[in-house]
Amino acid sequence: PAAVDSLGRNALMVSSARGDTACVNIVAATARKIDQQYINECDRNGNTALFIACTNNFSECAKILLEHGAEVDDKGGKRVFYTPLIQCAKLGHVECARVLIDFDANVNEVQDMGAYNGMTVADIARLKGHFDIERMLVQA
Repeated sequence: PAAVDSLGRNALMVSSARGDTACVNIVAATARKIDQQYINECDRNGNTALFIACTNNFSECAKILLEHGAEVDDKGGKRVFYTPLIQCAKLGHVECARVLIDFDANVNEVQDMGAYNGMTVADIARLKGHFDIERMLVQA
């Protein structure tokens, strides 16, 4: 098993949280050769490295992760109910949303649990006042 910190985050997750693109690239490339599942592992809260990168608005890290096989629509597990694109719509992270859309994220995703149950990604962006993301989603 890979080494993890107190939150259950592996090196890829920690690097993604810090926006360290060089480290993300090295770890993702190495992991892809050894264990493809590593890139989509979840921490104790159910966050993947991609979800963490998008939460922190590190679009370059998100792009690297996707280029190395991260699952664009992965909802993680446990307490995470959102895809990375829904997280971007909630937080107003335009650049990360654009990267996810470029990698074919499901722009028509309907949230199936939690506070946004039954809402589309565009609905969530509009509700949060992120109209630039809403427009991008509608045009995709």
